[in-house]
Amino acid sequence: MTADAILGIPLRSRGEPSAPGLTSATESSRLLADLAHAGWPAAALALRLGVHARAVAEVREKRPRLRLDLALRIRRLHRELIGIDPVSQGIRPADAARVRAAAARHTVRD
Repeated sequence: MTADAILGIPLRSRGEPSAPGLTSATESSRLLADLAHAGWPAAALALRLGVHARAVAEVREKRPRLRLDLALRIRRLHRELIGIDPVSQGIRPADAARVRAAAARHTVRD
């Protein structure tokens, strides 16, 4: 069994960030992109994560690494919100539609 299988925390491989407390942002980026496709604005996610909206946008747009505690909070937030309509949580319908459209455009470019 690997540490990833036991702890649920991916171990870094060669070439990944080596600073203590940092991890690859790849999974977090994907999770935040999923939430954008669902219509969750970065500002709403940032508020729930306790970070600035710019930090959410940077991670979503492939920041190479981030703090492990933030990565774990993003994972929990994704599990909590992915099945919930953002409009039912107070997000304006126009904002949710704008975020979905931007996420779709971003996916086409990648």
